Amino acid sequence: MKAEAYFTELAIVRCPCHMATRGLLTTGNKHLTLGMGAPGELPTAFSWDAIVWESLRLFYHHFEDRILTYSYQYFDAVMSDGQGKGMVVPNVICMHEQDNGIGWKHRYALSLHLMNLFLIFFRISNYRTGRAVVTRNRLLIVQFLITLANYEYVFAYNFDQAGGLAIETRATGVVSTVPIDPGKTSLWGNVVHPGVLAQNHQHLFCVRIDPCIEGPQNTVLYEESHVLPWNEETNPYGNGYEVRQTVLKKSGWVDAAPHHNRVFKVINPNHLNPISGRPVGYKFAPPPTQLMLAHPESLMGRRAAYAMHHVGPHMPILLPL
Repeated sequence: MKAEAYFTELAIVRCPCHMATRGLLTTGNKHLTLGMGAPGELPTAFSWDAIVWESLRLFYHHFEDRILTYSYQYFDAVMSDGQGKGMVVPNVICMHEQDNGIGWKHRYALSLHLMNLFLIFFRISNYRTGRAVVTRNRLLIVQFLITLANYEYVFAYNFDQAGGLAIETRATGVVSTVPIDPGKTSLWGNVVHPGVLAQNHQHLFCVRIDPCIEGPQNTVLYEESHVLPWNEETNPYGNGYEVRQTVLKKSGWVDAAPHHNRVFKVINPNHLNPISGRPVGYKFAPPPTQLMLAHPESLMGRRAAYAMHHVGPHMPILLPL
């Protein structure tokens, strides 16, 4: 299979039992830890060494035809083998650009009538000129794939034109199944073929962030939007709200809160943006996904305590085997 054909299929074909997810944390049962470009140190359900070594031969590094229809570039990786020796694996990382729809658009509608001005206002347009401007949203994607048993895991780092980074994880391949007596059903999965049960399970991924924004003096906080009390002085029409900041002064766990539009920021309070006058920083928004379903006191829950919350400290938990 040529690389161009493979990536075209990858973009449009999805296994019906899986759903593509995007963000810094997605739920599931394969407890992998992915750092910013390298595996982390949190405990995993599988040994990371085993994952790399057993799936190393199954990396998609067999793309020898580099005459591609689109602008793809492949990179080799230096990894360690089962004995800890260095080895070069060709073509394991793919970098390419992708159109991601409209980046910015505005129509400057020409009109002088007051009613037209009213309509133009709600079209988010302008009456001064008759020009329309649109730009495309281009993504630079750096990704790699791992084949582990029945799954292919896709890890993509999506860099946008505004300096943002979205980490996308996808699972494809074939479903994980167990035998079941023909004619029976189960509360723990779906029968996908007579005698074949695809059991319910989770996929869990997390990302470790090691920030250094204008130096090491960084602070983590989260912002929330709250309704203001209705009063004649500060909120006479009842439509006001305020943005509250909470600085995380000590290590701990925090969960997503979509009902307050909670977003997290890593800032450097010693460096101010010259335009806004506020500290420079990056915002990250973990999606409010379902957390780990194992009991906190179970072996799985204790080994993967990070999966009990959306955001938490980097705290490896060592348990006796």
